[in-house]
Amino acid sequence: MNEREGIRLMEYLDGRLTPAERVEVEAWLARDAEARDAAEQHRRVWALLGEALPAPQVAASEDFRRAAIARADADTGPRPLLLRPASLIAAALLLAVSIWAYRSAHDRAGLDAADRDVVAHLGMLEHWDFLTAHGDDLDVAIQSELIRHLAGEMPRAGSGR
Repeated sequence: MNEREGIRLMEYLDGRLTPAERVEVEAWLARDAEARDAAEQHRRVWALLGEALPAPQVAASEDFRRAAIARADADTGPRPLLLRPASLIAAALLLAVSIWAYRSAHDRAGLDAADRDVVAHLGMLEHWDFLTAHGDDLDVAIQSELIRHLAGEMPRAGSGR
């Protein structure tokens, strides 16, 4: 008997097969002496274990049974996704971000080309303002470093920047 047949036999003996599967296994047992011996051996082992270590008698109390039935009756199942608080918060946040992104893009679209250039190069303008305001107080090395930095931010001809 191979492992698969052994598992099938255990499922039969434990009562875990459908009626159709039980008929198949019973036909197999009728024609295979080795399988019958294995089944009988399994039954004897379980009988001996049952005598040596009887299973405790456990049953649910009537209060537990009533409470479980009441909980099952009260359970309406999972709430629809759109009615869960986390989903509502996520949807509101997504809506707010979408409106902000649309308005932001719309506001930028209303700028003329010169204003868009100013907005695109605000960092460079801030550095330039700092340099012109404090240039006399700065060391020559710092001034040259700022100018090199500004040169890196300046748009190049034909770059569209």
